[in-house]
Amino acid sequence: MSDKIPTVSDFELNRYLGTWYEIARLPMKHQPEDSTDISAVYSLNENGTVRVQNRCLDKDKALDEAIAEATIVDGPNSKLEVSFLPEGLRWIPFTKGDYWV
Repeated sequence: MSDKIPTVSDFELNRYLGTWYEIARLPMKHQPEDSTDISAVYSLNENGTVRVQNRCLDKDKALDEAIAEATIVDGPNSKLEVSFLPEGLRWIPFTKGDYWV
């Protein structure tokens, strides 16, 4: 089924890099509903992977941050896999999430 989900056909990674701000949301189990000021910063690592820096403020207005690494998977460049595990554990199988643009 996932192969039938359309992705952007003319994805340009360099245009995608930068800061993105959340303007609407659906509930997510990994982030409290009362999170605010949510953003993601995408930057290119020297090895060609993408650094993902997710940030938000929690209910007490304290900064909550998670750093991930995204890799482009086979096929269109608009399909990436993202791991939020610590760097030394990212080799573990079945711990990456699909991130399709």
